[in-house]
Amino acid sequence: MKRGRAPLLAAVVATVAVASGVACDKGGGGKSETPTSAVPTSTATTVPEARPTITGNQLNYPAHGFAAAIPDGWHANPGGIVAGLTKIDTFFSAATVDGVQANISVTCEGDPAGVTTEDFVTNRLATITKRSATDLMRLDPMTVAGQQAQVASYTITRDQLVVRQYDVMFVTPKCAWTIELATAPSAEN
Repeated sequence: MKRGRAPLLAAVVATVAVASGVACDKGGGGKSETPTSAVPTSTATTVPEARPTITGNQLNYPAHGFAAAIPDGWHANPGGIVAGLTKIDTFFSAATVDGVQANISVTCEGDPAGVTTEDFVTNRLATITKRSATDLMRLDPMTVAGQQAQVASYTITRDQLVVRQYDVMFVTPKCAWTIELATAPSAEN
Protein backbone atom coordinates (compact mmCIF):
# COMPACT_ATOMS: atom_id res chain seq x y z
CA MET A 1 0.00 0.00 0.00
CA LYS A 2 1.32 3.43 -0.85
CA ARG A 3 2.23 5.57 2.14
CA GLY A 4 -0.46 8.20 1.40
CA ARG A 5 -3.25 5.62 1.24
CA ALA A 6 -2.86 4.09 4.72
CA PRO A 7 -3.68 7.32 6.60
CA LEU A 8 -6.57 8.06 4.19
CA LEU A 9 -8.05 4.59 4.68
CA ALA A 10 -7.71 4.91 8.45
CA ALA A 11 -9.40 8.32 8.31
CA VAL A 12 -12.26 6.93 6.19
CA VAL A 13 -12.87 4.12 8.66
CA ALA A 14 -12.59 6.44 11.65
CA THR A 15 -15.06 8.95 10.26
CA VAL A 16 -17.55 6.45 8.85
CA ALA A 17 -17.61 3.53 11.25
CA VAL A 18 -16.61 4.83 14.64
CA ALA A 19 -20.15 4.46 15.95
CA SER A 20 -21.07 1.21 14.22
CA GLY A 21 -20.35 -1.10 17.14
CA VAL A 22 -22.32 0.96 19.64
CA ALA A 23 -25.15 1.69 17.26
CA CYS A 24 -25.50 -1.93 16.15
CA ASP A 25 -25.72 -3.20 19.69
CA LYS A 26 -27.82 -0.26 20.92
CA GLY A 27 -25.18 0.46 23.55
CA GLY A 28 -26.05 -2.65 25.50
CA GLY A 29 -22.53 -3.62 26.42
CA GLY A 30 -22.12 -5.64 23.24
CA LYS A 31 -25.33 -7.63 23.82
CA SER A 32 -28.19 -7.47 21.38
CA GLU A 33 -31.57 -6.51 22.74
CA THR A 34 -34.14 -9.28 22.46
CA PRO A 35 -37.85 -8.50 22.50
CA THR A 36 -39.75 -10.22 25.29
CA SER A 37 -42.91 -10.68 23.26
CA ALA A 38 -43.96 -10.48 19.63
CA VAL A 39 -46.72 -8.28 18.27
CA PRO A 40 -49.61 -10.47 17.11
CA THR A 41 -49.76 -10.63 13.32
CA SER A 42 -53.30 -9.29 13.19
CA THR A 43 -52.30 -6.00 14.87
CA ALA A 44 -48.85 -5.52 13.32
CA THR A 45 -48.38 -2.38 11.23
CA THR A 46 -45.64 -1.26 8.91
CA VAL A 47 -43.52 1.50 10.40
CA PRO A 48 -41.50 3.65 8.00
CA GLU A 49 -37.76 3.47 8.58
CA ALA A 50 -36.33 6.47 10.40
CA ARG A 51 -34.23 8.75 8.21
CA PRO A 52 -30.79 9.95 9.27
CA THR A 53 -30.14 13.32 10.77
CA ILE A 54 -27.44 15.50 9.24
CA THR A 55 -26.09 18.38 11.28
CA GLY A 56 -23.23 20.22 9.62
CA ASN A 57 -20.97 17.44 8.37
CA GLN A 58 -22.20 14.88 10.94
CA LEU A 59 -24.57 12.14 9.81
CA ASN A 60 -26.29 10.01 12.45
CA TYR A 61 -28.21 7.01 11.15
CA PRO A 62 -29.32 4.76 14.03
CA ALA A 63 -31.68 2.80 11.76
CA HIS A 64 -28.67 1.66 9.75
CA GLY A 65 -26.41 1.30 12.78
CA PHE A 66 -23.71 3.91 12.21
CA ALA A 67 -22.71 7.54 12.34
CA ALA A 68 -20.30 9.35 10.03
CA ALA A 69 -18.41 12.55 9.52
CA ILE A 70 -18.97 13.59 5.91
CA PRO A 71 -15.65 14.73 4.40
CA ASP A 72 -15.52 18.38 3.31
CA GLY A 73 -16.85 18.80 -0.22
CA TRP A 74 -18.53 15.37 -0.26
CA HIS A 75 -22.26 14.62 -0.19
CA ALA A 76 -24.15 11.80 1.45
CA ASN A 77 -26.65 9.43 -0.13
CA PRO A 78 -28.05 7.79 3.00
CA GLY A 79 -30.47 4.95 2.45
CA GLY A 80 -29.31 4.66 -1.16
CA ILE A 81 -30.05 0.94 -1.34
CA VAL A 82 -32.17 -1.16 0.99
CA ALA A 83 -32.81 -4.71 -0.19
CA GLY A 84 -34.10 -7.14 2.41
CA LEU A 85 -31.61 -7.19 5.27
CA THR A 86 -28.90 -5.39 3.27
CA LYS A 87 -28.50 -1.63 3.62
CA ILE A 88 -26.00 0.43 1.63
CA ASP A 89 -25.25 4.08 2.29
CA THR A 90 -22.83 6.04 0.12
CA PHE A 91 -20.79 9.22 0.24
CA PHE A 92 -19.44 10.89 -2.93
CA SER A 93 -16.65 13.36 -3.60
CA ALA A 94 -17.51 16.44 -5.65
CA ALA A 95 -14.71 15.90 -8.17
CA THR A 96 -13.76 13.10 -10.50
CA VAL A 97 -10.22 11.91 -11.20
CA ASP A 98 -9.59 9.96 -14.40
CA GLY A 99 -13.35 9.51 -14.79
CA VAL A 100 -13.82 8.09 -11.28
CA GLN A 101 -15.88 9.88 -8.64
CA ALA A 102 -14.32 8.78 -5.35
CA ASN A 103 -16.88 7.27 -3.01
CA ILE A 104 -17.24 5.54 0.31
CA SER A 105 -19.94 2.95 0.82
CA VAL A 106 -21.08 1.52 4.13
CA THR A 107 -22.83 -1.83 3.74
CA CYS A 108 -24.65 -3.69 6.51
CA GLU A 109 -25.67 -7.24 5.64
CA GLY A 110 -28.10 -7.95 8.46
CA ASP A 111 -28.56 -11.04 10.61
CA PRO A 112 -25.13 -12.69 10.23
CA ALA A 113 -25.88 -15.34 12.87
CA GLY A 114 -23.03 -17.82 13.13
CA VAL A 115 -20.83 -16.01 10.59
CA THR A 116 -17.35 -15.07 11.75
CA THR A 117 -15.37 -12.18 10.33
CA GLU A 118 -13.01 -14.69 8.69
CA ASP A 119 -15.95 -16.54 7.05
CA PHE A 120 -17.38 -13.25 5.82
CA VAL A 121 -14.02 -12.07 4.46
CA THR A 122 -13.37 -15.40 2.71
CA ASN A 123 -16.77 -15.24 0.98
CA ARG A 124 -16.36 -11.56 0.08
CA LEU A 125 -12.90 -12.12 -1.42
CA ALA A 126 -14.25 -15.04 -3.47
CA THR A 127 -16.98 -12.73 -4.81
CA ILE A 128 -14.45 -10.00 -5.58
CA THR A 129 -12.30 -12.52 -7.46
CA LYS A 130 -15.32 -13.57 -9.56
CA ARG A 131 -15.78 -9.89 -10.52
CA SER A 132 -12.41 -10.09 -12.32
CA ALA A 133 -10.54 -8.11 -9.70
CA THR A 134 -6.80 -7.78 -10.15
CA ASP A 135 -4.04 -6.95 -7.68
CA LEU A 136 -6.09 -8.44 -4.81
CA MET A 137 -4.14 -8.16 -1.56
CA ARG A 138 -5.01 -8.65 2.08
CA LEU A 139 -3.56 -5.80 4.09
CA ASP A 140 -2.85 -5.39 7.78
CA PRO A 141 -5.98 -5.74 9.95
CA MET A 142 -7.33 -2.78 11.88
CA THR A 143 -9.73 -2.18 14.75
CA VAL A 144 -13.12 -0.63 13.97
CA ALA A 145 -15.53 0.22 16.80
CA GLY A 146 -13.75 -2.30 19.01
CA GLN A 147 -14.00 -5.06 16.40
CA GLN A 148 -11.06 -6.69 14.61
CA ALA A 149 -11.50 -5.87 10.90
CA GLN A 150 -9.80 -7.35 7.86
CA VAL A 151 -8.67 -5.12 5.00
CA ALA A 152 -8.27 -5.93 1.31
CA SER A 153 -7.36 -3.85 -1.73
CA TYR A 154 -7.97 -4.64 -5.39
CA THR A 155 -8.49 -3.10 -8.82
CA ILE A 156 -11.62 -3.39 -10.96
CA THR A 157 -11.59 -2.41 -14.65
CA ARG A 158 -14.83 -1.91 -16.55
CA ASP A 159 -15.02 -0.35 -20.02
CA GLN A 160 -11.49 1.08 -19.67
CA LEU A 161 -12.42 2.74 -16.36
CA VAL A 162 -9.95 1.64 -13.65
CA VAL A 163 -11.08 1.80 -10.02
CA ARG A 164 -8.91 1.00 -6.98
CA GLN A 165 -10.94 -0.27 -4.04
CA TYR A 166 -10.18 -0.81 -0.37
CA ASP A 167 -12.58 -2.91 1.72
CA VAL A 168 -12.65 -2.97 5.51
CA MET A 169 -14.72 -5.97 6.66
CA PHE A 170 -15.94 -7.11 10.08
CA VAL A 171 -18.92 -8.80 11.74
CA THR A 172 -21.00 -7.67 14.72
CA PRO A 173 -24.05 -9.47 16.14
CA LYS A 174 -26.35 -7.31 13.95
CA CYS A 175 -24.38 -6.86 10.70
CA ALA A 176 -21.64 -8.13 8.47
CA TRP A 177 -20.05 -4.78 7.60
CA THR A 178 -18.08 -3.63 4.57
CA ILE A 179 -16.72 -0.10 4.43
CA GLU A 180 -15.42 0.44 0.93
CA LEU A 181 -13.35 3.26 -0.53
CA ALA A 182 -13.34 3.44 -4.34
CA THR A 183 -11.02 5.86 -6.13
CA ALA A 184 -8.90 6.32 -9.24
CA PRO A 185 -5.45 4.73 -8.85
CA SER A 186 -3.83 8.08 -9.74
CA ALA A 187 -5.63 9.70 -6.77
CA GLU A 188 -3.63 7.53 -4.36
CA ASN A 189 -0.57 9.77 -4.52
